[in-house]
Amino acid sequence: MKRDEGVIYVVLEHFLTHLHPRARRIQGELDAGHRITDGDLDHVARILEEARLLRPLIERHPEHRELAEGFYALYANIATRALENETSLASVGGSAGR
Repeated sequence: MKRDEGVIYVVLEHFLTHLHPRARRIQGELDAGHRITDGDLDHVARILEEARLLRPLIERHPEHRELAEGFYALYANIATRALENETSLASVGGSAGR
């Protein structure tokens, strides 16, 4: 369980210092109606996969479940918004973003 605590600390630190700021930047661009860049799309896909891989850790530590759900929801929301923007811009022939 000590190892789990270390992993949780590293994941939280990485989220706060790197992932959350990038997610907020991406979300802001999407909220402004832009398309997601290929690099940001790859980032979101990788983070969602990594979150899935962390599921057993969260199951062993349910006290962090709410935080993990919020993290996952942020990235799932970005993916949904990116698809909405892509669909909307494609239907009007827009080229914002990429």
